[in-house]
Amino acid sequence: MDEVDQGRVWQHTRIGLALNPYRRIEADGSVVRDVGFTTQLMDYCRQQLGPQCVLENNSIRWPPITGDMAQVYAKMQQLGPPISFQTAIHPKSAT
Repeated sequence: MDEVDQGRVWQHTRIGLALNPYRRIEADGSVVRDVGFTTQLMDYCRQQLGPQCVLENNSIRWPPITGDMAQVYAKMQQLGPPISFQTAIHPKSAT
């Protein structure tokens, strides 16, 4: 959230917020995906920066990712533009 807050200084610059389901590390060392935190961060960015906040994902692919990522995409769609995507490289083609 501090990063989003700092974006207010750059009033004429779009601020890209790359999004994936947040991974929280629990006290026992296990990792839990927290989509709720991710969606709260999207809301916060838009509340603080308005259209200066660009919601981004850098791993979109076909067929689309389901599960938690589908929830992130749905929230991005709900909040609307500006939105930016970068395609993921298929693991078999990466060298």
